[in-house]
Amino acid sequence: MLTDSISATKRIRRCFFFSAAFVIMVPAICIILAVTLHPREFEYRTPSVDNGNRTISLHADLISADLKQGSVVLDWSILNDTCYLTADNCSNANIYFATNLLQQFNTNSSKPSDNNRPTDPTFIWNITSDIYDDYTDFPMFQTVVAIFNPFSLDDGSHSKYPISHSHRSNVYYPFDRYTAVVFCFAEDTSTNSPVKLHLQDSSGLVGGLKITATVADPSEFSDDDFPELVFIQITLQRGTLVVCYCIVITITFWLITLTICLLMIMTVGFGFRQRNEIVVVPIGTVFAFTQLRSTMPGAPDGFGDILDFVGVLPCLVLLSICAITMVGIYIFTDPAKDSREQLNWSALVKPGSRQSLTKRADIAEHEKCEDKLKALVEWPRRDCADASARAAGRVMSALLANVRVKEQKLEEEATVGVRDGSMLVVTVFDEENLKHVEAVIYDAKIASVTPQRQDTNIENPWKKAEDTRVQCRRLHQASVKKGEYDKRSIELQFQDLLDKHIADIDKIVADMKKTLGLAR
Repeated sequence: MLTDSISATKRIRRCFFFSAAFVIMVPAICIILAVTLHPREFEYRTPSVDNGNRTISLHADLISADLKQGSVVLDWSILNDTCYLTADNCSNANIYFATNLLQQFNTNSSKPSDNNRPTDPTFIWNITSDIYDDYTDFPMFQTVVAIFNPFSLDDGSHSKYPISHSHRSNVYYPFDRYTAVVFCFAEDTSTNSPVKLHLQDSSGLVGGLKITATVADPSEFSDDDFPELVFIQITLQRGTLVVCYCIVITITFWLITLTICLLMIMTVGFGFRQRNEIVVVPIGTVFAFTQLRSTMPGAPDGFGDILDFVGVLPCLVLLSICAITMVGIYIFTDPAKDSREQLNWSALVKPGSRQSLTKRADIAEHEKCEDKLKALVEWPRRDCADASARAAGRVMSALLANVRVKEQKLEEEATVGVRDGSMLVVTVFDEENLKHVEAVIYDAKIASVTPQRQDTNIENPWKKAEDTRVQCRRLHQASVKKGEYDKRSIELQFQDLLDKHIADIDKIVADMKKTLGLAR
C-alpha cells in the first residue's frame, strides 16, 4: 500500500508539472511564431538623389490587394523635387503610368486598347502652385494596378508562363502567387523633355499576404531617349502562417477521417463492440469539416482549390460512407451489445496468451466460476479446522458457527463460551428458544458435542479434500465448455483460477498436517 501511495503521488506531480509546462510553453511558442512569421511590411528605401538634373522623388503606399478581383491599390505622393531651388524656372511635369498595367474600369469606352506610348498623364505636378499657392491641392494620387500572369524574360521571347508554373490562380490556394507591375515616367509639359523619376521609399501591409517588391535599377533603362523611370514588380503570396495553418487543418482532416474509418472497419467489418455515442460521430463530423474549412484565411468561396481536392473533398466522401454504414448497422444488430468483443490496446500489443477478458459475458462467467470455487474450498477448510481441534483435545466456539436457529445464526440467539478447553457453554438470550437451540444442536450432529457420548474418532479429511479438488476441476471444465472461447488466453485465465484454488486446498491440508504433527 505504501508503494502504491508513493507511485500515485509521483504520478500526480508529473501530471501537474507537465500540465503547467504545456500551459506556459504552447501559448509562448504561438506568440513567438505569430510575431516572427507575420507578413512584413511592403518596404523599400533608397537615399535621395541629387545629381544636378531635375529629379522627382515618389513615395508609394500599398493600401489594399484584392486577389479575387485581381487588383492592387497604391497611393502615391511626391516627396521632393530638386527643382525647388529654382521654382521660378520650373515648369509642370506630367507623370504617366503604363495604361495596360492598370485596372480598367470603363469597359464600355469606344477608345480601343493599344500599346502606344501613354498620352494622357495620370498626374500633373505643378511645383509652382505647390510652393506659392496656399490653397493648392495635396500632391497625392491613387492608381489601381492590375494583377496578371508574369512574362518569361529569360529567353527573350516574352512568352507567358503557364499557370502551373506561376500558380496565379486560386486553384493553387494557399500556394498561389500573383504579380503586379508598375511602370511610370515623367515629362516636362512645356518641352516634352524627360524628367527623372525616383522611388524613394514605399510602405504598406495587407493581412494574410506576404508582399515583396523588386525595383529595377534606373540605370538599366537610361539612354538618350529613355531617361530614368520607375519600374516595380510586386509579388503577392500567402503569408507563412496562413500556409502552415491550411496544411495543419488539412492534416487534421485526414487524421480525423482515418480514425473514423478505422472505427467503422472494426465495428462493421470485424464486429467489435462500440459505444452508441461513437457510432454517430461521422454524421456531425461531415458538417464540422465544412465549417472548419471556412476558417482558412482568404480561401475561395466554393470548393475547388488544391487543398480541397487533396483534403476536404476525399475526407467528406469517406466520412459520408462511414456515416451511412455506421447508422445502417442498427438495422441488423446493436454495436454496443455485450456479446460483441471489445477491441483495446492490450489486444494489439500483448500476445494471445496474455490478453485479458473483454466481453462482459466472459467476465461474468469468470466471476461466477470464482465464487463457486471459493465456496468449494470452504468445505475442506472447515472440516480440517474441526479435525485439528478435536485431535488436539480442545473445543472452540467455531464448531457451532454453522448452526442456525429459525434461519438465524446461533450467535444471534445465544452466547457460546468454552470451559476448561473441552466444554462448550451455550447461554440463550430468550428462554423460549431454549428447546429450539437444543434441538438444532442435536440435529447438527457435530462430533463431541452431544452429552450422550464422546466421539474419539477423527474422520480422515484427506478424502474430502480430494473430492473438493475433483469438484473444482469439473466446475472449471463446465465454465470453459459453456463459453466456447475462441482465444486460448481466456481458457488460460480460467486455468489460473483453478490452479489458485487447488493450491488453497493443498495449503489447508498442509497446515492441518503441520498442526497435528503428521509426517508429509
